[in-house]
Amino acid sequence: MKWGVVVAAGGREEGDLATAMGTPFKPMAPVGGKPAICWMVEAVQALPQIELAVVGPLEVGAVVPAKAYVPEVGSAVQNLMAGLDSLKDCNAIVVLPGDSPLIRPESLENYIQYLQSRALAGDWISAGICPASAFRSRYPECPASGIHLKEGEFISGGLYAGAPATLRRLEAILAEFRALRKNPIAMVRKLGFIALGVFALRQASLGFAEYHLARIFESRALIWPEAGPETCFDFDTPEEYAAILRYFPQTL
Repeated sequence: MKWGVVVAAGGREEGDLATAMGTPFKPMAPVGGKPAICWMVEAVQALPQIELAVVGPLEVGAVVPAKAYVPEVGSAVQNLMAGLDSLKDCNAIVVLPGDSPLIRPESLENYIQYLQSRALAGDWISAGICPASAFRSRYPECPASGIHLKEGEFISGGLYAGAPATLRRLEAILAEFRALRKNPIAMVRKLGFIALGVFALRQASLGFAEYHLARIFESRALIWPEAGPETCFDFDTPEEYAAILRYFPQTL
């Protein structure tokens, strides 16, 4: 398969977060001496034969490779579609947010290897989740809400993938789920009343979750339960940005 990575690096921040970052653009927030987006680009470029599209404002375009830059066009999901347009030769796409500078090449490589082991074909979509114990062990000062499954408690993050045609078809649904990405309970409610009851009783398995996601998305759904803690760590508040800066040296 030909793999591509779209980094959704658009949007503008205001208020306390913009003040803390010294910029209205999260991907341009200084982390370890350079913009956060630069660490993400380096992580992707460390993997051979992976094509990259970074979708964002002109400020982002000035610090990423020119051949990878795609001007932002609107919402995060609309920017994803623009990124897909620039990766026409790819038939499998990993989607990342623009504010996850802790992500490492091995995180992406392991995710891709997992997906390839699942014999991808046709319509499919995927998400990576991290065991809550691993996240809290790595980042003990960062509270995070988890989803309780039979296999344990997991935290959802910013690691997603899918077939390009599937991602295009699901544009509206993806926008709705993105708005709920840091509210796992609200995400579970989207699965329906019966599924909500099963989750509430902590009787849902990974297979159960995949089945109901497949029903909603009308495509094969794959959940990777071994995503690294750093894939679940982005920043939407000044406190989360401060935590990124505090933990960053430990990830090198």
